[in-house]
Amino acid sequence: MPKYILIVYFLAFSFSTIAQVEKMETDRPGQTNTASTTPYKFLQTEMGFGKQTEKYKPFTYNDTYLQIPSLLIKYGLVSGLEIRLISAFAYQSLGTVIIPETARGLSNTQFGGKFNFLKQHGLLPKTSIIAHYRLNALNSNIVGKDTINGGNISLAMLNTVSKKFLIGYNIGMEKITWQYDSRYFYTLSPKFNFAEKWQAFVEIFGNLWKGRNAQTSIDGGISYYINDDFKVDASAGTRINKNTNLKFYSVGGSFRFKTSNKN
Repeated sequence: MPKYILIVYFLAFSFSTIAQVEKMETDRPGQTNTASTTPYKFLQTEMGFGKQTEKYKPFTYNDTYLQIPSLLIKYGLVSGLEIRLISAFAYQSLGTVIIPETARGLSNTQFGGKFNFLKQHGLLPKTSIIAHYRLNALNSNIVGKDTINGGNISLAMLNTVSKKFLIGYNIGMEKITWQYDSRYFYTLSPKFNFAEKWQAFVEIFGNLWKGRNAQTSIDGGISYYINDDFKVDASAGTRINKNTNLKFYSVGGSFRFKTSNKN
C-alpha cells in the first residue's frame, strides 16, 4: 500500500500546477473542519495515518486504534458547495484482563456535503454547514459491530484576523446510531501562518453526551505546503480528563487538482 500512496502523491504533485486558485485549505490535521469549500470542479484528497492509545490504571492492558489510512475525498460541485466521502481502514485492539479483542476493516464511512452560506463580515465569521450520513458496520469485518446507521451536522466557522493568524471553530451534533442519544461536540483552533509555506495550530475540543462524563482533549501540529495544492502535516494530542491516559498521533498529506478546464 505505501508504494501506491507514493504514486498517487507524485501524480497529485504533477497535476497541481494546473490550479490557478487560492492556496488549498484542508480539514486536517486536527478536529476543526475549515469553513472553506473545495473550488468548483476540483477534486481534493486528504489522507492520514493515525494511532490512538488508552491505558487503564491500575491494570496493565491498554486499547489501541490505528487508521491505516484515513481518507477524506471532496469535490466542488459549484462555488461554495462540495460533496464529501469519509472512510478509514482501521485496526482495533481492545485490552482485557484475559484475552485481547481485535478487529480490522472499514470504519467511520460517511457521505455528505459542505455548504458555505456566509462570508466573513468584520467579527461575523465565515460560516459553512456540514452534514453527513454515517454508515456503520455492514459486515462482521468492519470495526464496530453496530448495524444501525447514524449521522451528524455541524457549523464550521472561521475568522481571518490577518494573513498570519486565523481562528477556526466548530459546533455540532452527532448520532453514532439513530437509536442512541445525541453527542454534542465543539472545537476551537487558532492557526498561525509563518515562513510563507508553514502553518501551525493548537486546538481544544470535546463532547457532551447524556449519561456520560464530558470529554476534553488538546492537540497541536504543523503543516508544510509543498505548493498551493499539495501539503503534508503532523500532529499529536492527549485527553485531559481526570483518570484518563489517552494519546493520539497522526501524519498525512493533502492534494487537489482540477478535473476539467471547461467552464
